[in-house]
Amino acid sequence: MAAAALMAANNRVHNEGPQVSANRKTFMGVDQDGSGSISRLELAAAMRARGMDPSEKEIEELVARFDADNSGGIDYKEFNELMDMKQRQHESDNSFLAPISKGSMLNDLLNTGVMAAVIGGFALGNLQSWDPEQATNINIAIYMMNVLAVHANTCSSLASALLYMVVNNLVEEKAEEWRKTNPWKTLMMFPTPKFVMGTAFYLFGVLLLSWRDMDVKNMVTWQYVALGIGAGSVAMVITTASIVAWGMSKTRQMSGEEALDDALHGVGSG
Repeated sequence: MAAAALMAANNRVHNEGPQVSANRKTFMGVDQDGSGSISRLELAAAMRARGMDPSEKEIEELVARFDADNSGGIDYKEFNELMDMKQRQHESDNSFLAPISKGSMLNDLLNTGVMAAVIGGFALGNLQSWDPEQATNINIAIYMMNVLAVHANTCSSLASALLYMVVNNLVEEKAEEWRKTNPWKTLMMFPTPKFVMGTAFYLFGVLLLSWRDMDVKNMVTWQYVALGIGAGSVAMVITTASIVAWGMSKTRQMSGEEALDDALHGVGSG
């Protein structure tokens, strides 16, 4: 019976992709009796063969985590999930980004909210100089840039304040899990893009403002200097925001129990 199951498993290996085949070969190596399920004893033996010395509690925790059907062992589907977890753990170990925590979320929200309020205040100050009798095209453009800046930064600051209140009441151990659930996952994405947009609109407004104010005789050179500085500032904000967004999207280090992490490193390696 066991031999027949082993032959069937060997045939399946040749019809699967490289990664799946590698996982099945590893599974077959651990499933010594060919039952199609890795028992606690077989898992412990495989880990000890790789120089580890897991306790019964560690084995119980590892099996319980992946034994979705409560069969008391780990079948091939569950084993694949374990190996995927192991791969993510490997990627996590090479990451420079710390795990998401309550403290990091509070710092991000506070920094974003304060800076959005400051930039929004600057833009609001520019609106105070509006004169309807001077409604030229460039003045209207300056006014609208600052209106957009005020709205975007106000939204960012208010969203940051409300989310700060929620995060501040989270249980520390559940913060990372909370961050991955909707609607909070989506809401936590709002403040920073709004702040970046508001800052870009504000800088565009300042660029136009300097161009307008220097549009006088003998100041053409300085007008273009101001234009270059303004364009450089806008480009720097957009470029920095893009690079930061790319960097922050990378894999983070995982948090979790060291015993389980060690176990995940051990299974399927060697």
